[in-house]
Amino acid sequence: GAREADVDQRIWAALDAAGTAANLPTHNPRRTLEYAERALAGKTTPKGPIDAAGHLIYGERRKQAANPASTLSDAVGEGDEGEKP
Repeated sequence: GAREADVDQRIWAALDAAGTAANLPTHNPRRTLEYAERALAGKTTPKGPIDAAGHLIYGERRKQAANPASTLSDAVGEGDEGEKP
């Protein structure tokens, strides 16, 4: 619930602060881990294995251009199995 979201935000804030203090990147690993958490909870569904790999590598980025793996996933037609011509 809301309390869990608050705890999650505090944990991410602490990790971001520690990463910044240690001069380590935290933004991309955070996006990747947040995607993995949403995928495991069933809150997001990749189109196929290439799309999933792309989201694990780059994170799931809203309102941004697709990552190379997602573009490849679209090119090979992942997720099109149920569509009618």
